[in-house]
Amino acid sequence: MTTPASPRALTVRIVSPHEALAETVSSHLGAGGFTVRRREGEGGRFGLRVSPSLSTEQRGSLLARLQPYAPPLEVVESLDVDAEFVLAAPRGLDGLDLRVITDNPTLTEVLSAEIGAAGFKVRASRTELVEASAMRYGGASTFARQTLKFLCALRGIHVSETRAWPPSDTDVWIDLRDPALAAVPARERFPVVLATDDAAAAQPLVVALAAQGFQVTTDELEQPEPGRALRFDLDLGPFASSSATPSTPPSAEATLLRDRLATFLSGAGVDLARYPMSAPRPHRLTMSSRHGSKPIGLEARIVLPLARHRAGTLRAYGEGAIARYEVIVRTDSELYAAPLVAKLVELGFDRPTVERVTDERVMPRVTAGSLRDDEPLLSLLKGAVAKAVEELSGGAFTEVENRYVSRDDERVILHLPTTGLGDGSRAAKACASLDRWRVSIHHEGGDPKALIRALREAGFKRICATHTETPEATIHYGGAPDVVLDKVRAVCREHTKVDPEPENAWPEEDRDIFIFLPEGALEAKADTEQSSDARVEAPNLDPWIHGTAQPASRTFLTATDGALRVGSCALPVRTGPRHELAPPPEDFAHFCVDTFTAETLLHVATAVRMREPCLLEGETSTAKTSTILLLASRLRQPVVRVNLHGQTDTGELIGRYVPDDTASGSSWRWQEGLVLCAMREGHWLLFDELNLAEPQILERLNSLLEREPSLVVTEHTGERLGKGEIHPDFRVFGTMNPAEYAGRSALSPAWRDRWRAHRVVPAPGEREVEQFLKAAVFGETPTIDVDGAMWPGERVVAKWSSLAKAPGMAAFLASLARFHVSLERSLAGAAGPGRGRRERYVVTRRNLLSVLDWLEANEG
Repeated sequence: MTTPASPRALTVRIVSPHEALAETVSSHLGAGGFTVRRREGEGGRFGLRVSPSLSTEQRGSLLARLQPYAPPLEVVESLDVDAEFVLAAPRGLDGLDLRVITDNPTLTEVLSAEIGAAGFKVRASRTELVEASAMRYGGASTFARQTLKFLCALRGIHVSETRAWPPSDTDVWIDLRDPALAAVPARERFPVVLATDDAAAAQPLVVALAAQGFQVTTDELEQPEPGRALRFDLDLGPFASSSATPSTPPSAEATLLRDRLATFLSGAGVDLARYPMSAPRPHRLTMSSRHGSKPIGLEARIVLPLARHRAGTLRAYGEGAIARYEVIVRTDSELYAAPLVAKLVELGFDRPTVERVTDERVMPRVTAGSLRDDEPLLSLLKGAVAKAVEELSGGAFTEVENRYVSRDDERVILHLPTTGLGDGSRAAKACASLDRWRVSIHHEGGDPKALIRALREAGFKRICATHTETPEATIHYGGAPDVVLDKVRAVCREHTKVDPEPENAWPEEDRDIFIFLPEGALEAKADTEQSSDARVEAPNLDPWIHGTAQPASRTFLTATDGALRVGSCALPVRTGPRHELAPPPEDFAHFCVDTFTAETLLHVATAVRMREPCLLEGETSTAKTSTILLLASRLRQPVVRVNLHGQTDTGELIGRYVPDDTASGSSWRWQEGLVLCAMREGHWLLFDELNLAEPQILERLNSLLEREPSLVVTEHTGERLGKGEIHPDFRVFGTMNPAEYAGRSALSPAWRDRWRAHRVVPAPGEREVEQFLKAAVFGETPTIDVDGAMWPGERVVAKWSSLAKAPGMAAFLASLARFHVSLERSLAGAAGPGRGRRERYVVTRRNLLSVLDWLEANEG
């Protein structure tokens, strides 16, 4: 019999770009007796390369130690070690949306940290009851899945895997059961908390549950959220599995808890028909490792409002119980509202409350939440309000508005004004205050100027318009009264080709009115928009403000005497060697400065000179980022570019503690982030995709946008960087797509206002696209009309100059520009190509560069 060679005789080299993961695997192999070497780098694809001299037994010994890794095996001649293990894959590890769930809070925290340190991005982690350790995935690579299983195996957890979603899905869900706790009964692991307003009365239930082995504690009963009634509630928490279905029998603990609670309530005189227990459900404790929240233990929770029930103040909430709804009457006269309150009591509503309000612009209204699903009762209620309004107005007014809020809200709010109904003065006052409503026009095409002008003439003052995909004509609103909505609809009927249907989309506190207009709705009407007598066009004030554009004696971008002149704005150019973070000039060989980009360049340059935070907002490929980088390149200014996304954390931006490789033993050192380095060294800080970041990340950057920027490093020593410590060249820039893009969120007006140099960058039209192509092929840049002057074009080195000799190339480029813009508009339409996709197709000037590359490769 051949004796297998000792693993100590084998030398294994680990090749990986994932430093922490490579260190973990190396330690594991070293503990198994192997000699391990390390080398950073990609090293190719995931796999195990072995020398031909390795015997079958030696290979088996190595593979056994690497389990549950099962890498592809390759025999390689002239390998300078016995084996080489490549831990890498083309997509890496951080492109997955990873969720970690365990049944032990400590394990959740520790394992999430270890998985994150290995190179994964843990999107969410939480603690709940887990039946078995398993992994569900979509398009995760073999390397990523086996790495996760390996990290779990180091903690003694063996994970099965199942492809649950299509290959395009980046989700990976890992449910892990702690083997150390598998033998501990659930009743000993998880507490049962009794939240009650009468601990003495709840004591018999405490004793009964304790006798069954449950760990029981009591807690004070908290007030529920507004609109939610108190009720006898059973939240099973860890005693109900997240995988339970209606056909799955409940656990023994769940059955026992429900039975003991039902027996106790019956003995306490609670009518379970009027006060039923809520259906048992799992309680999931979300624990965000990204934000560093401290995990706490799971618990089952029983809510017992015993004292309120005994006092008769607990609303009955059983099926068909009208008393479950909390009715609030808001009126300007409690005396005149008394008959309606009496009618509500007669209908069965329990203890309606009356609130005095004096807003003369509010019309009679019924606002309902969960009551909206009880149509007969809602109709009865609206009839009672309409009758009260009719009596108060002497029969002159009977209309009652409807508003809806969340179905979780059990309140019913009745607005009953008593003055100004009969003579129409209340409606007049509502229409006289149109400036309190914010009107946003969301249109898919056409020119909204005429509609905006008509809305202003009607009395609305706060109006804006946005180009976005809009499938149908609707009006979304919150608290706007019907008389205001009627006025908006009347203006839309007169100045568009549609009659948008109102939809109550937001709570009554909301003052927004969104008008959605599909393709073709804004096409001019011959009888209204073409009449020169009907409306006087607004005068063009540009010549009066800027004067007539005069020929300039130099180009728009001119470098002279250590300065760069951008139109009329002069900025100093950095001296000395070019910084490695300064964008290289060759990156802008294809850049064409047309009128649109020149306006943006001047805006950015002025922001730099004025030391103002600069935010550029616009569609994809409108040269937002490129314009900032072009200016930085011409100024030799270093730029730190940060692509924000949902996983960006403050450690990346401000700083974090990292392992100290220079010290002996286990120690950590503070590593400053990109923001601090830029502030100290005078770099420009460019935040790309600003509205993809989490709100708390943006709030952390607030102080950078002040007139005198500063930053308190609370993550480290609490040091404050302010005036005197910040390099004078430090500037802050941001770019973002409109909020209508998928995944983007709208910035609050207050936060957007901090960007004092905010500009909406226009999308290029056919003229700009043609100028861009001609500069790339013929080296001709256009004349620019900006800043009250006509700036001459110039000759530049054309990157695709070889195409200039092709016959008819100028005409072809003009046709290509027209085709590009036509395709772009077609894709933006509701009926255009890709209309079934979640996000529409996008074509940009980058696609045109690919066309030029293809033409050049095929000799024109």
